[in-house]
Amino acid sequence: MTTFTDLVREGRSADEIAAHLDGLSATQRVEEVLALPGGMQEKLWGIVEGRRIELDQIVDTVGETLIYELKNSLPVFNISQKRFYKPPEGEVVGYNHTTGLAKTFAGPGYFFVQNGEDGLEFDYTRLPSLRPEGWPEIKPNTGLIPGATYGHMIDYCRALSKHSLIGKAYKKGKPMGAYFMLTRCVAQS
Repeated sequence: MTTFTDLVREGRSADEIAAHLDGLSATQRVEEVLALPGGMQEKLWGIVEGRRIELDQIVDTVGETLIYELKNSLPVFNISQKRFYKPPEGEVVGYNHTTGLAKTFAGPGYFFVQNGEDGLEFDYTRLPSLRPEGWPEIKPNTGLIPGATYGHMIDYCRALSKHSLIGKAYKKGKPMGAYFMLTRCVAQS
């Protein structure tokens, strides 16, 4: 059976990749997205060039936390989650849900989610004051490790499928060479 990794490795079209991911069950989609080697994410970013994704496609529910599984291109700490919350009024907020050393030293990495000129953006340069119930304490994206991880960063995103996207990280307007994929979690909390 052809997998998501096979399609990316073969350089198949963005439409073929989207159709494949959309044809999987939620569990299978999460497994296949998390299985893609981080080194292939740059290639995938190029394949889906021009595939715009909007805020309402990712955060479509008001008043509850939406969870997306994350796989990034880093050699370590490359599996985690991004969690999103759309209040009845105001801007959508998100944070990086990590465990272990990443949680202890880098912190939650809060950000705003917004539609930008080229599509969806995760803006770490502004710190939200909204902290939904059950979310970690809001900490600044500054200091030695949080600043190195999240400081001056904006992620730009492209659509992979209905429930999945790929992002590229920029700091002070310059690409970091770091990518990540998100796909909607099977179970929400």
